[in-house]
Amino acid sequence: MSLPTNAPCKGAGKLWPSELTVSPDPVTGALVHQLTSYKGHSNHFYFTYPCWYDGGRKIIIASDRENRTNFFGVDLTSGDITQLTDLDPAAGQVAAQSVTKNPRREEAYFFQGKTLLALDLKTLSLRPLMTTPPGYVPAAANATADGAYVCTGYSQDLSDRFQVDLGHGYVGFREI
Repeated sequence: MSLPTNAPCKGAGKLWPSELTVSPDPVTGALVHQLTSYKGHSNHFYFTYPCWYDGGRKIIIASDRENRTNFFGVDLTSGDITQLTDLDPAAGQVAAQSVTKNPRREEAYFFQGKTLLALDLKTLSLRPLMTTPPGYVPAAANATADGAYVCTGYSQDLSDRFQVDLGHGYVGFREI
């Protein structure tokens, strides 16, 4: 696997039309803003991870479009969608719900395969930060509150001993 360089991916920056719909909730009457309607999965970050950027005007989501998972920025006012990455599926599965944003600068972190990547949200360039050692699986990453460090962990890959899928239902959690 070749690691990405500190340059924008070729498809990053692609603009997608707004999919925003606003409608009242039938029970409470509160206005519901649906940001996506693409016929594929679209996910926000894990609920404790920050995902807002551009002064809180945009949110980062993961979305399965054009037969691959990538990250997108959605303008919360206009609904305009900007593709932030153009990731090669051959480089490994994207840990779409483990992405986190630096609280002090416009940068997000996520794993693709065993490589932790930093995404510059202004230039859309990617740079590798670390690769998990052979025989281990990565855990989610997060930036420190001052934005100075990115913290992550990894654990021994035990999938040859029992079924493990911590990303989907915590299968194997008790055994680990």
